[in-house]
Amino acid sequence: MRNEDLVQSGAQVKADCQFSIRELTKAVKEPTVGDMQALARLTRYLIQTKSHGIRFEPDENSEFLDCFSDTDWGNCGRTRKSTACGVFKVGKNVLASYCRGLAMICLSSGEAEFNGRVCQQ
Repeated sequence: MRNEDLVQSGAQVKADCQFSIRELTKAVKEPTVGDMQALARLTRYLIQTKSHGIRFEPDENSEFLDCFSDTDWGNCGRTRKSTACGVFKVGKNVLASYCRGLAMICLSSGEAEFNGRVCQQ
């Protein structure tokens, strides 16, 4: 399996890698030595944790959908764009998660939080 295939499969099933994969995809066009080292580190992590998965366990609090989200205001040093991340849970079971960059440049942390919630619907 190629590194690119392993990274893409990790993005779909491993919530703990989504931010790293998002950052690595920014450098696909012109990767640096540091980007290739980060890719190798992520690949080693994915290989070492390939037997880890998502487990759904019975939970008495499973009648409500809980949603948690957060944004990082202007974290990209090059574009100054913010990142929005979130998790959807039923009880203690994770159903889905996301990590995306916002399309606009936010001028404050409040604006980033608002756009992270509104624009990611």
